[in-house]
Amino acid sequence: MNEIISEGKYTPATIGKWLFEIPLYQRLFEWTENEIRQLLSDLYDSYSKAKVAKDFNRPYYIGMLTVYQGEKKQRLDLVDGQQRFTVMTLISVVQGWENFYWSHEDNNLRLTFFAREPDEEYVKFLCKKGAAPKDGYINAKMCHGIKCIEKFFSDLKCEDRLAFDKYIKENMTFFITPLPQRYTLADLNKYFEAMNSAGRALENYEILKVKLLKSIDSDKELYSRLWNIVADMDVPLVRKIKESKKTEAAAAFRNRYFEAMSCAKKIPNNFLDRNIKTRLLNDIYSIENEQKLDSKACKNIRDIAARTQQPKPRELNFSEIGLFSFPLFLLLVLYQVLKDKDEIQVAEFFKVGNLLDTFEKYKDKFKVDVFLQKLVYYRLILDYYFIRQNADGFPYVLDDYVYDEDAAKDEGLKSAKKKLIQFQSMLFVSSTPVTYYRWLSPALEYIESSERPISPVDFLNKLKQIDNDIDEHKGVPSEDALSYQNIDRYWFWRLDYYLWENREVYFNALEDRTVAENYAFRRNRSIEHIAPQNPIGGSAMKWNSENGRFLHCFGNLAMISSGQNSLLLNKPYEEKQGHVKAFVSGSMAGSVESLKMLKIYQIEKWNVDEIQKHQKEMIDVLKKSYNFRYTT
Repeated sequence: MNEIISEGKYTPATIGKWLFEIPLYQRLFEWTENEIRQLLSDLYDSYSKAKVAKDFNRPYYIGMLTVYQGEKKQRLDLVDGQQRFTVMTLISVVQGWENFYWSHEDNNLRLTFFAREPDEEYVKFLCKKGAAPKDGYINAKMCHGIKCIEKFFSDLKCEDRLAFDKYIKENMTFFITPLPQRYTLADLNKYFEAMNSAGRALENYEILKVKLLKSIDSDKELYSRLWNIVADMDVPLVRKIKESKKTEAAAAFRNRYFEAMSCAKKIPNNFLDRNIKTRLLNDIYSIENEQKLDSKACKNIRDIAARTQQPKPRELNFSEIGLFSFPLFLLLVLYQVLKDKDEIQVAEFFKVGNLLDTFEKYKDKFKVDVFLQKLVYYRLILDYYFIRQNADGFPYVLDDYVYDEDAAKDEGLKSAKKKLIQFQSMLFVSSTPVTYYRWLSPALEYIESSERPISPVDFLNKLKQIDNDIDEHKGVPSEDALSYQNIDRYWFWRLDYYLWENREVYFNALEDRTVAENYAFRRNRSIEHIAPQNPIGGSAMKWNSENGRFLHCFGNLAMISSGQNSLLLNKPYEEKQGHVKAFVSGSMAGSVESLKMLKIYQIEKWNVDEIQKHQKEMIDVLKKSYNFRYTT
């Protein structure tokens, strides 16, 4: 076989004439019954969805097979993926896929075992293509695997067996990637050891990349590099240039950033402009100091030279991380490019685990080149206009270069930027992967529609408007809807933001205002009763049949972390107040996790009158929040 295999997507039905061998340095089959049943169950779930949708063309991906094709060797060495390929072989034996497990061209198994004659004889025996192995040899793992597969199929309903068999034969999909023929045995061993120690399965978004790039006619290398750098959500696409220990000036850097955004925005004619290809996006042609791509550069994995040195650890001097995972960002961008958004079931659409199925469902609704260009454009917007997380998760930050280099001198601009950070933080922590789109999508549209850079004041006002326009946020709920049993936690976060924004009004003591000034939004979700139903120890607050209706009201609630809730659980008001005061003064480790709670513990005695008074004041804060418009 002189033909060289190309990178591509295959199924048991389309594998064709390719033959495989498990090399000696590879371990033999090790999968347990649990792993085999899990694969079969996942395949059956995919089949069931296809059956409901009446779409039996949807693939089920089992990952990547890495192979090495020696110059004079007929078979492909399975460098990585031999466990999955062996399972496919066992399934083919049980289901009688002779065209998969047997090669009529050379009258041998499709999968052979180098220097392991008993195992090869055993598989031939299973296929009824050979006598029983000498001395009654049985490969126990394969034997158990066969029994597991047989039982799985026997447990299916009769009407499903043939259809499921056909589905997995035609839709159990894997990618084959060949390694360079120049690799030596030592290189192959090193590659195998690296893959084995990493223990990393092929990510769904990597499979998606292969699928999408197949429909691009030109500049595949560029799009592949763009995808790779966008996928690293923790590293900004554009960073300051450092030359001779001098850092690029903020104004020059901002101009370069906006030039990149402008270039990426012009779809499709100017997107592949040389500025995008060279200096605007960092390291687009430079990964770990590899030489730049040119017309003679590598076209695929087989052309990458083997390295004998162990790669150096990559050190990134970034203390912030991105808000979103790359798979979720892909779905957010897809949502942006789709036109008929009313037809989208967002609860299903934004499930990251369904990434491949979602893109498959909408594949005819968008152009791949437009999607890839928007991927870069929205990532540039995300890097520039939106907060990032500190490595420890909070507080959130906007880079110093954003908006105006005079921000440090302009108190109004500095204040606006701080408010923008806090408001974005509130939106982020109060959202989930299924609800980010409610504010992020209109925010991206707003930025995209602007012909000029957007000031922090304008962006803050727009985000407030967007938040107020969300159906569930269009007005303050009733007191009953704000009670313990019914409250949407969003209202705690919203209240804390407007208490923070107006801290000079709501916190009189300098010490309290300082705590409020440094308040950081967190994903706290534990609702604390200020006056507990069953206090431990003495408490001035007693519940009875007359005042019990106020126990669960908004005035008696605060939202904190589960850890702090455990610390304060069922403690009387007076003891909780002492803890909070100790947090404020710094005499006790911990922090104030709710500005509503900080406001409460300014009150000396907690009773029903104070609960009602506090509730009215906090609801008034929420009502007034719909009238605030920040201006400098």
